[in-house]
Amino acid sequence: MERIIPTDTVKFIEKKLHNRKQIKQKIDEWRWSVQCPENKQAIPGSGYISDPTANQAIKLANPPKYIRNYMKWLELIDETERFCRKRNSRIFDIWYGQGFQTAVHAYTTNGIKKNTFQKNRDSAVGYLLIRAMSAGLCTLSENKDKNAAI
Repeated sequence: MERIIPTDTVKFIEKKLHNRKQIKQKIDEWRWSVQCPENKQAIPGSGYISDPTANQAIKLANPPKYIRNYMKWLELIDETERFCRKRNSRIFDIWYGQGFQTAVHAYTTNGIKKNTFQKNRDSAVGYLLIRAMSAGLCTLSENKDKNAAI
């Protein structure tokens, strides 16, 4: 059966699912850089006009767009995992939560049939794609450039 979702879009969504830890790390690194800036004032009152604590609060309350997008992706990936677990799918345990492995290795070592594995994988990708499209994070496009910058 031919796929409805373009292959490039499936790869893009699967990359997001596989890179959950890296997305979380980027968010944490940004928060840490705001909470512990490198250019702290050495002498009180020497050229800094504003309150550093207030500046940190403002930056944390209104992160840059790329960090907000990472936060949305992380929230949607967590939502996708809950969706899959409600349906007794272990796809996050055997495929997305693991390091690099082949699909054949993933379903054979976990005693799952190939069709079941593929169905669960397609379900996770489809759910995340629909949620990401409604959040404005990606499009259903064969053009890599439309999804690449997000």
